[in-house]
Amino acid sequence: MYWINKSILISGFWLVAFGAMAQSRTGVEVGQLSEIEPFSISVIDKPQKKLPPDQWQNSTANIIEELLEELAVNGGSAMLNDLLGQVLLSGGTPPPGGNDLASLRRLRLQSALALGRFSAVSEILSRSPGAYKDPELTAIAVNALLAQGNTVTACALSQQLSQARGASFWLQMRAFCLAIQGNTAGAELTAELAITAADGNPNFLNWINRLTTPAETKKTVDVQSYLELAMAEAANTFASNQNLPSGLRVALARWPDEQSLPVLMQVFADGLVPVNVVAERLFAHAKTLAKPEPETPTEQTGEQVTPLTVLELELATLNQIKTDTGIDLIASLFALGHNAQSQAVRAEALALLLQIEQPFKSWAAMHRLVAEEIKTIAPEPVLARYAPAFAKAALVTGNVSSAKKWLQLLPPEERAALSLQQVLFAIGGPALPAQQTPDDILVTDVFSTIALGRKLSPKLRHWLSSKNAGNTKNCPIGKQTALISSARQHALAETVFRAADILRNDSFASLPPLCAMSVIEALRTVGLKQQARLGALEWMFEQRAAK
Repeated sequence: MYWINKSILISGFWLVAFGAMAQSRTGVEVGQLSEIEPFSISVIDKPQKKLPPDQWQNSTANIIEELLEELAVNGGSAMLNDLLGQVLLSGGTPPPGGNDLASLRRLRLQSALALGRFSAVSEILSRSPGAYKDPELTAIAVNALLAQGNTVTACALSQQLSQARGASFWLQMRAFCLAIQGNTAGAELTAELAITAADGNPNFLNWINRLTTPAETKKTVDVQSYLELAMAEAANTFASNQNLPSGLRVALARWPDEQSLPVLMQVFADGLVPVNVVAERLFAHAKTLAKPEPETPTEQTGEQVTPLTVLELELATLNQIKTDTGIDLIASLFALGHNAQSQAVRAEALALLLQIEQPFKSWAAMHRLVAEEIKTIAPEPVLARYAPAFAKAALVTGNVSSAKKWLQLLPPEERAALSLQQVLFAIGGPALPAQQTPDDILVTDVFSTIALGRKLSPKLRHWLSSKNAGNTKNCPIGKQTALISSARQHALAETVFRAADILRNDSFASLPPLCAMSVIEALRTVGLKQQARLGALEWMFEQRAAK
């Protein structure tokens, strides 16, 4: 018995060793996978928080599946785009609906991929037992790796797959991997097979030729997939950002070249990348601008030479920056707003950023970016002239306490004249003041106030009942009712997907007021109070931006 057990142990050792060697040859580190339900895996990056594990309950797998199949990623609300990622990447108990949840698992990951959550998708799949044996899940994993620029592991996973190897996608992957490994003949032969396969791309050989025969001048090419984007990067060509879906734009924004920086700002405005990623790229870009050091003029007083102070030097730098335009101006102002020793110069640089005229989504994104820096500037009387702008930036991110501190720098009569007071009231601040405000803005403020659970005075209720807030866009009553019903039954995931289905590519301000209010109220009902607040702020500020 001892020898039998020993031989089994020895055999097991060699099997493990052989498996480890096989893994090292492919470059894939799979590790030990525990038998866990893939739906239970959460991968949430700060500052987001994992949602409750029962978020998928009180609905059914079939309903969630239908909603995910029609899910509108990159809708008009940055808050909702961000929330969709939070829902999709928060694991929990899967919704009831039979034993086979494979389709729903795939749709969950495809939706997260479409939102540009590549590293999270990779991690979920790496922790899911048997994921790399499934061609569809492996394709999602490979696309996520290509989007992150990890072609080595993407090629290794493609090589490991034992099923569906004759499909066009896998033949294209094999040709790409052979090309970047220097096997031109093998790449061209495999490309021919990929073209003749079902769903083959007749232009695929052109992509392989770009890899094997680099062009003399750098060209811009159109891409339609993560593989084509990876091939464009490997061929050292520019990829056009025109008409790209959200996931491809997030992947393109990762490229380190200057052309990708405006793309990064776009996906940031859409709520698809966090503030810290944008901040790091802007700091890096500001360093490349290599402005000359401001000259240090001196004042001659008798025999003494007095150098300029740090404040005067930083003001000279600020004056230099003002001659910049576009992304250079944004990067330089943001870097100075972060690095300057003088609080006054920091405040001035950040305030100039907030004055740049932009479409609403970019305007709101700039306020989110600046709000992080404002947290490190003390509200002092000498900075009172920045109070309205900085209070607005704080409110865009839902930071009521910071907004109040900045507004306290203003005299009472100036505070009362700001329409920000109505925004403050809606999200839990002081009483709504009586003042002259355009009806459409006041309607938005009042509906937001109701959606967030605040009580209105009898006078405001009576005023509201006399208004006829016209529909600017259809909001089907069936979808609205389904949203309210799912929220009241605390079907969190379903509620978020139904909210996205109502907004789709629109913003809150483009919906009828009652419909927008229902979406915000539904989010609050299922416990997403912060997201409801941010949605209300998007709505109120976009109405103001239109004036």
